[in-house]
Order: sequence, then structure tokens, then C-alpha cells
Amino acid sequence: MQENVERIKKDKKGSIYAVEFPPDIEKSKRPKTTDSFFNRYLKVSPNDHFEKAPRTSKDKNFVHEHYNQYYRGINCF
Repeated sequence: MQENVERIKKDKKGSIYAVEFPPDIEKSKRPKTTDSFFNRYLKVSPNDHFEKAPRTSKDKNFVHEHYNQYYRGINCF
């Protein structure tokens, strides 16, 4: 069993829709900025832009950050 590593969730097409970081994961293994997260996990291009969406959370022990993705100014979802 792997511990202290992020969990990547993908949809049926193989697109990442969530990355979970356990509370005990080393800080050095967490991305320091949203840009570094997007580049590391999503392999974004210079044409991509992300805007932070309002935060929603059902569990006070987790932080859920949501971003809307735009490609050349067009909302992707």
C-alpha cells in the first residue's frame, strides 16, 4: 500500500478530474503554486488559462479548489 503520495483520479477518457493530497504528504511533494500544479499534472499549453471558481466543500477537513479552464479564451466546460 502506497502512503504519502497524491491520488490522481481520471475519467473514462483518461482526463484528470481530481488530485488528492493526503494531509501527511511532504510539503516538498505538493505544488507551490496553481501554475506549477497545472503544468505538472495537466500539461497545459500557453493557450490555456484558468480562473478560480467559488470554493465549495462538504467536509471541513478538505480544501476543494475549483478552476474553470479556458482555451484561447473559450470556456472548456
